[in-house]
Amino acid sequence: MVPPHRAPGSGLLKEPVSSYEALQSLDRDGRVIYVGTFSKTLFPALRIGYLVLPRSLVPSFVAAKWAADRFSATLAQQALTDFITTGQFERYLRRAGNRNAARRRALIGAMRQHFGDRVEIAGENTGVHLVVWLNDVRPRELSAVIARAREAGVGLYSVAPSYTSPPPRGGLLFGYASLTEADIRAAIRRVAEVV
Repeated sequence: MVPPHRAPGSGLLKEPVSSYEALQSLDRDGRVIYVGTFSKTLFPALRIGYLVLPRSLVPSFVAAKWAADRFSATLAQQALTDFITTGQFERYLRRAGNRNAARRRALIGAMRQHFGDRVEIAGENTGVHLVVWLNDVRPRELSAVIARAREAGVGLYSVAPSYTSPPPRGGLLFGYASLTEADIRAAIRRVAEVV
């Protein structure tokens, strides 16, 4: 049986994610395409995305790009090119990763200190968001918790909009990339007072 992406005229489109082995390194037929953006790693207003293509597909994609859109932010692209080729982007990612790991540890530590086994934390190994399930809060009670936290100066967000049907329990999405460790600890302390 031929895997679907190996059938004649087909390909495999992949969004880059961290993995043990790059999918492209396993591609013997030149059909893997990586699609990405710098919106999360740098900032959304940059509005620059990228493709990593097999050489055989470059002419077709260049032609399609010119047919669909002749404008490109060339100054921003050149600045980003310099940022990458000089190694500054890699250094930035390393520093940002270290800062976010410290913030993540602060958030997890504060949640465990103030809530203990009353919460279950998901996504604690990577990223800039955590999902926290409040074991003793029913989904219908969550809006009141969010309102009380907001009155205490802390913005909380339900995970419910990410679900097609109501989640089984009260869950919150915590973003922490723009906060200091001290701010995170203080915010969780205030949340614990109102939950």
